[in-house]
Amino acid sequence: GKHADVLASLGRLQKICNHPSLLDAPPDDGGVAAAIARGPRFTGEKQSAKLHVLYRLLRELRRKGDGERAVVVASQTASLALVAKLC
Repeated sequence: GKHADVLASLGRLQKICNHPSLLDAPPDDGGVAAAIARGPRFTGEKQSAKLHVLYRLLRELRRKGDGERAVVVASQTASLALVAKLC
């Protein structure tokens, strides 16, 4: 019904905000490893401000080389697959 349409639209908006290529991604099946393997076509972190900032932060942590670690949390496994492709 109408509520399902609204929720589906919100899901599409969330994907666009995370990275435009997620619109073409297969649906989440709950497996991060599977999402990484089949993941969405990654066209670069600069198409998403969120991923661009994350990429720069992770790059800076890596550059320092002091053993710092980061935990990245996302509500969609396809988003985590994109983050994994950054690393």
